Amino acid sequence: MSAGAVAVMWSYILSGSTGPFNYYLTRLGMSPPDWLASGTWALPSLVGVDVWQTVGITFIIFLVGLQTIPSVLYEAAAIDGVGAFQRFHYITLPMLSPATMVASITAFIGAFEIFTWPYVITSGGPGNATLTIMVYIFRVAFRNLELGYGAAVAIVNLLVLVTLVLFGLGLGRRWVHYERV
Repeated sequence: MSAGAVAVMWSYILSGSTGPFNYYLTRLGMSPPDWLASGTWALPSLVGVDVWQTVGITFIIFLVGLQTIPSVLYEAAAIDGVGAFQRFHYITLPMLSPATMVASITAFIGAFEIFTWPYVITSGGPGNATLTIMVYIFRVAFRNLELGYGAAVAIVNLLVLVTLVLFGLGLGRRWVHYERV
């Protein structure tokens, strides 16, 4: 689904007293907060929306990772009498490390570029509770018309992101395992 449609849908679902989520929580006898108007709950609500939106692609990455593990490894382990937990610990987890690295880096980059949820759902509020770097860049560049400063913040954001991703890739050389045949 498009990010804008997801944002509109979740802003309706999580809206104060009229949203379906709070309606069902009230029917269960709970006293739910106003998720998007509360400085305490606005950011966790947007994190939940982002997780909901991205969990599918993450599962696909791990499914592809699971499908690339050679069945020969499991067959050899079964012949040796290795239990299910040991097969998971010594075969599945190490062989899933490339998929884990791809999913982690993708999620990390996605966290740096979150714009739609906080902008459409809360406009960076309440206060600045959901102000992300991308919403900040948008505010500075297009609302305040400080295009140079907005571009500078965007470039610094890019440099920080590239540096952190390269650092993560460097660390990945230690814990990412590839099958060698």
